[in-house]
Amino acid sequence: GGALGVPARFENFSPHPTFAIVVAANQDMSETPQRESEATPSDDGLLRGFWYPALGSSKIRGSGLRSAMLLGIPLAVGRNAKGEACALRDACPHRGMPLSEGRLDGQDVECPYHGWRFDAKSGECRAIPSLTSRDKLKVERVFARSFACEEQDGYFWVYIPDPEKQNEEAP
Repeated sequence: GGALGVPARFENFSPHPTFAIVVAANQDMSETPQRESEATPSDDGLLRGFWYPALGSSKIRGSGLRSAMLLGIPLAVGRNAKGEACALRDACPHRGMPLSEGRLDGQDVECPYHGWRFDAKSGECRAIPSLTSRDKLKVERVFARSFACEEQDGYFWVYIPDPEKQNEEAP
């Protein structure tokens, strides 16, 4: 092996800085480097508990939705009717369809597949069109993952919380 115990075939490879750490930690198990995506959130070397620019403000007109990716998390980013920035995980909790392919009516994001509707800020489910009066499902218990989002200095900024600090408020 070479520097940091990196196998010779990777000596001239210069990927993300945490790659070398993952290879060094994995060295005793095999000569094959572990992909960063296989690492758990607490040891992948990515910083959580910070605000990140997700998208330029000019990329979204009116109440449209756009997809963005932050730290491997797919996001649906937009503005509600009040002009407030909002970000939800870009996957409907029902069937995983990208919410960014749906529409934002000013307050709710509608999934393009079955029409489930979620509050754009909180992610709380507001409606499931296929439910009947006989169904027992409590819609308000279903959530699309939401993220704190602010629009400032020409960008939509999204706070990615630290998974080890449950219920952490965005600063």
